[in-house]
Amino acid sequence: MNVQLGMQTIMSQQLTAQMIQRLSILQLTNLELKELVEQKNLENPLIDLMDQQEDTWPSEKMLKGSIETDYSMIAMQHTAADFLKEQIPLKATDFERTVLIYLIHSLDERLFLTTDATEVAQRFTMEVEEAERFIQILQSFEPIGVGCQNSTQFLLKHIDQCEDVPQFAKDFVMYEMEAIAKMDIVSLRKRYNLTTSEVMATITFIKELPCMPVISLNEVVATVLPDVSVYCIDGQWLIEVEQKAVPAIRLNDVYVNLLKIEDPTYLKACMRDFTTLAQGLDFRKNTLYAITHYLIEQQPDFFAKGPRALKPMRLKDIAEALDMHESTISRAVKGKYLRTAQGNFAMNDLFVKAINNVTTSTVCDRIAAIIADEDKNSPYSDQQIELLLKKEGITISRRTVAKYREQLNIPSSQKRAYLKEE
Repeated sequence: MNVQLGMQTIMSQQLTAQMIQRLSILQLTNLELKELVEQKNLENPLIDLMDQQEDTWPSEKMLKGSIETDYSMIAMQHTAADFLKEQIPLKATDFERTVLIYLIHSLDERLFLTTDATEVAQRFTMEVEEAERFIQILQSFEPIGVGCQNSTQFLLKHIDQCEDVPQFAKDFVMYEMEAIAKMDIVSLRKRYNLTTSEVMATITFIKELPCMPVISLNEVVATVLPDVSVYCIDGQWLIEVEQKAVPAIRLNDVYVNLLKIEDPTYLKACMRDFTTLAQGLDFRKNTLYAITHYLIEQQPDFFAKGPRALKPMRLKDIAEALDMHESTISRAVKGKYLRTAQGNFAMNDLFVKAINNVTTSTVCDRIAAIIADEDKNSPYSDQQIELLLKKEGITISRRTVAKYREQLNIPSSQKRAYLKEE
């Protein structure tokens, strides 16, 4: 048996206890961070808490009944009825409050009004015009669309809140929803004298409008605490890392002086724990700020126009730009929410996949446009669409074409031919 001794140089990165603590704090949501700070306050006599006012709002996704995102870590107890009642003006008289509460309890599971001005006027002995004023007050509440009479009115309300609205968006909503459902692009082109791309842009705009909520008035609504808010003021972007729900910490000088005399060893351990927590909170705040700043620089169209304008971006890209490890960025954005003028978004959702440097939403738009321009007597097969996309520099498989086509609710070529015959 031949045994040899040798020396080898190996480079490795060792994480200290403080670094591990920083990373664990980084991945916490606001409510988890609040619980951690309060727990540390109970364990460490050197930590004093300074209360801050908590700022919350109902998540639009949760009001839609979305199951795409796990809100279990950020949910707070709040019913839809309570949320609406809190928006009743403080200066409202007892009578006005009674009428508004009646209207709130006249909403169905979509938050649509099940009564009308005439019925309200009869019930409370008032003029119909006065009853309509109360309904308008209700319709001014959040979320947008509450108190509408039907889905058309709901969509029109949301269109009124948008910028850069396609010219015939309202006409499409009021008169062409059946044509949109059938993707009858040819008829819409002729009727409104539009190009295929203009029709598709209008349809895409309408599809991106919020869905109608499905929720009981007494059902608990998840409430989201934003981790970062972005505002545009006089053309300048303002980033605010939201920590109103998390108590600020400070050193308790009384206990410091007391422990200096009675137990210096315990004082040292408590001081180390306080310093680690304070540094972890600063690291989390600075990292979220840096990530958001990078997003604003790289995705200005997203903040101005919404998610449809997102460009392909990877965690690796932002990690390299900020000189951090990719896993650090992943921890930072996991479970965090960004508040913008375009709505509230999970930060994880801002990292979109790309196909040949094109987002999947763009690929879907191209598939829809190709099908809209096809010969209706001889519709394109998925294989033919694959080849057409390849000519444009988008290389995907026939199976992927079929998947995206189904997501767009567009029938297969055989069914499109059959529909044409009908």
